[in-house]
Amino acid sequence: MLAVESASAGYDVDVAVVEDDPLLAELLGHALTTRGYRHRHFADGRAAADQLAGSPAALRARVLLLDVDLPILNGLGVLREMASTGSLADTRVIMLTARSSEQEIVDALEQGAFDHVAKPFSVPVLMQRLRRALGS
Repeated sequence: MLAVESASAGYDVDVAVVEDDPLLAELLGHALTTRGYRHRHFADGRAAADQLAGSPAALRARVLLLDVDLPILNGLGVLREMASTGSLADTRVIMLTARSSEQEIVDALEQGAFDHVAKPFSVPVLMQRLRRALGS
């Protein structure tokens, strides 16, 4: 446990989840909790950007699980705001997409996303990608 604590130093949460589907958000929250990750959920892109994009950001997350199709501000907008304020320097973003085009995925990766996972996805596979993003 000591290694996790030292790796998390300076971060408010291990994982921030931006997902508007309440059932999927609950499922991800359960998976994160049972694996011992500190996490925070946002149901819309604007609320997430307000907390995660800033200089300094109000909330610092090691990894962001970011849905593309969100109300108010879509995931690519959140990604752009984080990139413009330098918030991506300390946060790895895994984009979650249900029906994105190849070009949208490429754009997200070019804007600084670390990885992309298509919906529907396997929770164990997503958790493995999350561990990779966390560097453990």
